[in-house]
Amino acid sequence: MVSGVDLVQWQIRIARGEKLDLDRLRSWRLAVIAIECRIYAEDPDNGFLPSPGRIVKLRAPAGPGVRDDSGAAAGLDVPIFYDR
Repeated sequence: MVSGVDLVQWQIRIARGEKLDLDRLRSWRLAVIAIECRIYAEDPDNGFLPSPGRIVKLRAPAGPGVRDDSGAAAGLDVPIFYDR
């Protein structure tokens, strides 16, 4: 999304044996930035061991160009084996 090039499509094409179009890729002009944030259900005071529990309150990011892939919501339980 940031580069304007479908990177997954290129991965599939390369896996099929197609050559990478380096001239096209070198001409990328990034107009925006991307930031990925991860929140873990860990207890830093206990050696970062898993800390399962209920999500009591959650305010997910929103707005133009913002994508939230968390699948989390207030009221959901985070199990001990989450994200393993």
